[in-house]
Amino acid sequence: MARSIVLVRYKKDIDSARNNVKYIGFRSRETDEEERGLFNRDIDHGADYEIFLNKIENHPALQHENTVKMHTMILSMYESDYRALLDSGSNLKELAREVMSDLEERKGMKLEWIGAVHENSGHPHVHLGIMSVGVTEDGKARRLYIDKESDLPWLRERFLEKIERRVPGFEHDHNKERDQRVQERAKVRPASRNMSHSLNSLAHTYHDRIKSEMKDKRNRHRRTKRATSRIQQQRQNPTQNHDR
Repeated sequence: MARSIVLVRYKKDIDSARNNVKYIGFRSRETDEEERGLFNRDIDHGADYEIFLNKIENHPALQHENTVKMHTMILSMYESDYRALLDSGSNLKELAREVMSDLEERKGMKLEWIGAVHENSGHPHVHLGIMSVGVTEDGKARRLYIDKESDLPWLRERFLEKIERRVPGFEHDHNKERDQRVQERAKVRPASRNMSHSLNSLAHTYHDRIKSEMKDKRNRHRRTKRATSRIQQQRQNPTQNHDR
């Protein structure tokens, strides 16, 4: 299991967005240390989720029923790394703000977002809700797209960098994990190649068999056609056939 995880999804209707924000902000606490409530760019707790949701609900660019209203993001890490993060004087809110700042720079727009920290035993994480429309430097509204093929790997790298700068020994362990994954993939590749070779051989055998069957079918058809032609000729010239 990876020591840090970034998940991104989206909500297409305001009710789903509202339920998500209320859940992450006001669910019951699972540990004594966990605080209930929401934070954003400027407020550590007590951020107004109604203002955030009203901006989504009333934005002119988000009125169509099929338009994505809000992106959701989860930044998760090992509990031991989280404790080391807290010992370093940092926290998940700080990391989340930095990740969001990097995303704003990447997309070239200012974003409206709200979040909450969940200190689940084993995998502390932070939930973020991000309005799917941002504002560019020239004041224009622009839709936010988060691509899973390009943006998601980039977000994971940014999150890892934030942790590595704060948690002693994380970079070394992370590199070790990466080396282990490379070794595991190297073990899998020969088996994959053997399987691929077997499948290719099976495909060629199947193709040859089908080709042979089609050839036999064509030959049978030609023989039947010639026999039918001879019978028709005999019926058309019975006297000639008799004389012979």
